[in-house]
Parts: sequence; C-alpha cells; structure tokens
Amino acid sequence: AGRALAAARTRLTTARATPAAEVDRWAVRYARDSKHAARVLARHAYYRPLMEETLRRYDLPADLAYLPWVESEWSTRA
Repeated sequence: AGRALAAARTRLTTARATPAAEVDRWAVRYARDSKHAARVLARHAYYRPLMEETLRRYDLPADLAYLPWVESEWSTRA
C-alpha cells in the first residue's frame, strides 16, 4: 500500500485535473486521515441498508446506494 500511495502522490503533483487524479486525491486523504475514513465507513454501514431497501422497493439498481458516499461522504450537512 505504501508504494501505491507514493505513486498516487506523484501523480497528484504532476497530473492535471483528471478523474484518475481525483481518485488519487481521495485515496491519499483516506490513507492519511484514518479517523475520518472510519467515520465515513460508520455512516456508510448505518445508511446503506436503508438505501438498499428503498432502492429495492422502487426497483432501482442497488449500486445507487453508493451515490451519497461519492456526493457527500454520507454527511447529513451536505
């Protein structure tokens, strides 16, 4: 994991704004701030089953349950 993070940091300093650079930025953030990552995972564990139940009820793809993570990290203040 250390080599992967080093490579991500290198890409961040040399890459323009690309989707891959944005993914790298978040990977580095989660790796650097494990308490923040743990809080996001805890919110995900709480809210995801509720989302999946609602998505099933309306016959929508279960993968949509990840959208709140991408949009706001499951923050209720977003």
